[in-house]
Amino acid sequence: MIKRLCASIVLASMVFLGGLALAPAPSYAVDISTDYWVNTPTPAQAKKDLRETVINLLNIILGFLGLIAVIIIIAAGFMWMTAGGNEKRLETARKLLIQGFIGLVLILAAWSIAYFVISTFSQQFFG
Repeated sequence: MIKRLCASIVLASMVFLGGLALAPAPSYAVDISTDYWVNTPTPAQAKKDLRETVINLLNIILGFLGLIAVIIIIAAGFMWMTAGGNEKRLETARKLLIQGFIGLVLILAAWSIAYFVISTFSQQFFG
């Protein structure tokens, strides 16, 4: 009974998804009469773009460092789980885990401080 129900659910989903795959895609007309590449920003937009560029760059760098910290934490957890009672590996895994968490906290603190400083200075100097 359950096997037949699961088979019918899978068959119905395949029919539905297959119908979606065969549906015609919508076409959108593109207006090529205007040149979108020649827009010159105003001074206010240029300042805003610089702030956004700095914020985006910091987000990318700190996001990459956060990813490395999470990978270190996962590797330490894997090392801990596969230590098999070896005290040396347990101690190494424990140190890596603590260092990974400290690194993650420092990265989050750096992001919050940088965001606060950039938003405060941008409001104070650029209005």
